[in-house]
Amino acid sequence: TSAAGPARSLDSRPLALAPTADRLVAMVDDTSAIVEGSMATRSRRLILGAVSVLVVVSLLGVGLWAAQRRLIYFPDQDRPELGAMDGTWQEVSLQTVDGLTLSAWYRPPEPDRPVVVVFNGNAGNRRDRAVLGSRLAGHGLGVLLTDYRGYGGNPGHPTEEGLARDARAAVAFLDNQVP
Repeated sequence: TSAAGPARSLDSRPLALAPTADRLVAMVDDTSAIVEGSMATRSRRLILGAVSVLVVVSLLGVGLWAAQRRLIYFPDQDRPELGAMDGTWQEVSLQTVDGLTLSAWYRPPEPDRPVVVVFNGNAGNRRDRAVLGSRLAGHGLGVLLTDYRGYGGNPGHPTEEGLARDARAAVAFLDNQVP
């Protein structure tokens, strides 16, 4: 109030300084609307975040699936030279059923001794298995050091099915060599 009397609204009613029940309800409604709006915004952000994570994980999964061969096989494509082995070893060719010719090193066994086939792991080539081959041969065993397709200068690219064909070609070669 002032010296001129109580404050008046535009329609000449006195203005109440304390909130009325109607004004309190209106204030609560306004606050509720603000809270509901921020909850809706928060929910939208959570959903958007979850979808974003799902998209990133899906893309990562697709990328890993597409690159799995590069993550499994590490072929050394350099063709190794037989020169490092003693004169009892020979370079031989293995024929696969799908038409590839693969190189391998072979040392025949001493009489009445078995042959060991050494297949590479997922990296390197037969040169990396030469010490093992020489030790086995030192015990009179025959040894076939093989390289899969895509390894050791051999044509093709490694696949599970292709490696199985390469292994069958090695066994077929030995069937023709060893009585």
